[in-house]
Amino acid sequence: MLKVIKELQKANKKIIITSDMYLVKDFIKELLSQCGYDTFYKYYVSCDYNKSKHDGSLYEIIKQEIGGQLTYVHIGDHEFSDKEQ
Repeated sequence: MLKVIKELQKANKKIIITSDMYLVKDFIKELLSQCGYDTFYKYYVSCDYNKSKHDGSLYEIIKQEIGGQLTYVHIGDHEFSDKEQ
């Protein structure tokens, strides 16, 4: 995945991170950095917004903030939270 992300960043694509996580954004950023990932365009971590991917409320925040500004490609690992919502 790191190779894919690096290629997307070289192509000047804006990448956002979404996570249903109890760890705050700054911790997630540091963790990703330690794994070789550069800074991303935006981070949406459920505990920072008191919202959830599972119920769709975190996606509503994303729509409000960057809605029509981007074309989306979504990569996830949970059928319901990452696809259905």
